[in-house]
Amino acid sequence: MKVLDYGCGHGGFLEVGQGKFKDLVGYDVSKYHKDDALKNGWKVINKLSENCKRRYIAGDDDQAIYKWAGADVTSFLELQGKVKVLPYSYRLPKSVHALAIKLSERIKERQYKSWRGKEEEGQISHISSIEEVKMSKGSWLVLARSNYQLFRAEEYCKSNGWFYEKGRFEFRTNKFVIAIRSWIKLNRGEVIEFNELKKLYSCLRTGTSIARGFKSLKKIEHDRSFNLNYLKENVGLLACGTWQEILSGLDPEDILFYESLEKSGDIFSDHARIKLSTIHGIKGGQAENVVLITDIPYKSWKKFNENPDDEHRVFYTAITRTEKNLYLLNPETLYNYNVI
Repeated sequence: MKVLDYGCGHGGFLEVGQGKFKDLVGYDVSKYHKDDALKNGWKVINKLSENCKRRYIAGDDDQAIYKWAGADVTSFLELQGKVKVLPYSYRLPKSVHALAIKLSERIKERQYKSWRGKEEEGQISHISSIEEVKMSKGSWLVLARSNYQLFRAEEYCKSNGWFYEKGRFEFRTNKFVIAIRSWIKLNRGEVIEFNELKKLYSCLRTGTSIARGFKSLKKIEHDRSFNLNYLKENVGLLACGTWQEILSGLDPEDILFYESLEKSGDIFSDHARIKLSTIHGIKGGQAENVVLITDIPYKSWKKFNENPDDEHRVFYTAITRTEKNLYLLNPETLYNYNVI
């Protein structure tokens, strides 16, 4: 089996692959969402499969949500050959599966599919505000049509000290988080590794918290663990007190947030449990719990009234991200999508 990445450029892709395969598998072509990929994608697949005995194309037209960027759902549906529908979802509980079927039936241009969800019932809840949802445990997705609709959820996460990820932004990569976590561990009698020590020392002042000549850690072994006594005796550590007292570079707002992280316990999380995203940005993702903001921008609402299929697909994709619970945030404006 040979795997070729179309994203590397279709010219070299064709040169390597043309006429060399007995079977061709095109994986989830409904995810193409760049104009150049959309224009050339089907040409590339057709060219590569000129001499193939069998061609396998995978995708879900109900989740083809990039039509605004040129995705051609019609071409996908008009492909000739046998159609095989996967009969079981290992993600969706019964209640959400039933809602997904209802939403998919609103789509006029689609391939009919018969499939079922898990035996677990799951739960669909209606909420009036994001603050009604306690996201202190488990994995979460907060989904909206546009980024600006996620600001309130972001503030809610900050105020509760929950690690969250929004686009490429994630608090766990912050050096202060690692430094605070390291200092707490050391004062509990635990050990830290060199990478943690490096982050900690980068947040300490030379002369008051670290002896001169030790901040760079140039002569320190990288492959050992460090406890508090060893650092004081051998690595020039002078600091004493709480992390609020010893770390430099923190403003009052930072301190309040990191105190919330410590209180919630998320200061020790290796990965963000909570992801805030647009629906288009999370396609393929999943979580135990999904909060769905049902308001839509005016521009999307206008298009919805002209061609509802696109918006049906978007919200179908959104609700099918959950593994257990779905929370539908009641609309605050006249421009919204009625999920139920």
